[in-house]
Amino acid sequence: MRLVKLFLAIALLPACVAVSSTTWDAARTVISATAQSGPILGWAFAAGYGLWLAVFLLLPRPTRTYVLGHELTHALWALLMGARVGGLKVGKSGGQVRTSKTNWAITLAPYFFHSTRCCSSSSFLERTQFGDWTGTSGCCFS
Repeated sequence: MRLVKLFLAIALLPACVAVSSTTWDAARTVISATAQSGPILGWAFAAGYGLWLAVFLLLPRPTRTYVLGHELTHALWALLMGARVGGLKVGKSGGQVRTSKTNWAITLAPYFFHSTRCCSSSSFLERTQFGDWTGTSGCCFS
């Protein structure tokens, strides 16, 4: 098992380098733009990062919300495949959907078509195709 973990760690090194490099490039871009446009951009960048850090560290993880979206995606795809959905249970440690049948599409649907991703994508497409309607909400998010 240690050997597998070692290979996995080595395989993830390029991704770590890419993320670190991109972060430093973004910081450099903000610093150079701050020199041209004034300190407000730098303060906004720092405030946004600080707010993200506070939310990440202080607020509880929305586990139930994620599990609900995951299970609803199973249920939606089961309905699309002609199955009947008999029950839905959502808890902090997991959930389940009872369906009359299952197949690979129903089983793998949340990993390829997660409901929150599809909902936000449809909202984005709605706004780009039909214009940005200020003061109105999109399909799922304003």
